[in-house]
Amino acid sequence: VAFLIWYVRASLRVFRDRSKDSPSRLFGRLGSAMVLILFLASVVEYPLRTPLLAVIFTIACCWLAQARRERSAA
Repeated sequence: VAFLIWYVRASLRVFRDRSKDSPSRLFGRLGSAMVLILFLASVVEYPLRTPLLAVIFTIACCWLAQARRERSAA
């Protein structure tokens, strides 16, 4: 539940930010979309059990966190 709250808040912040699109913000938006796709895939199966998809999920979360952190610093 805590992760879902973090994800929703971080995604809203990344997508609502209309300032200059830096690479970090673009990767944050991409990361948000990737996490959403894996969440939707989890409805019918558990895709994060495979190491490759777990690593991709982790990278996507890192991109989203970095974009959120950059926005907070600005």
